[in-house]
Amino acid sequence: MLLNLLFYAALVVLLGIRCARFPGRLREDFTSHARSAGFFTTVAATGVLGTELVLRVAEPGAAWVLWWVALLLWLGLVY
Repeated sequence: MLLNLLFYAALVVLLGIRCARFPGRLREDFTSHARSAGFFTTVAATGVLGTELVLRVAEPGAAWVLWWVALLLWLGLVY
């Protein structure tokens, strides 16, 4: 569980750094069909971490927050 939290935090931090340092290239990646699928990693990671919080540590409140974040990320990426 701790390892997954560290990996998720690393994913968020690295994505934040990428947003700050390369906003133009990030925008290009969002609009490219070939490269935009990589952003769904954040959706999957958020949903998986939420599921793990329910199944392994019985934290349904935090899991609901992560599932809503995953849904919003998915909606944002699809549309």
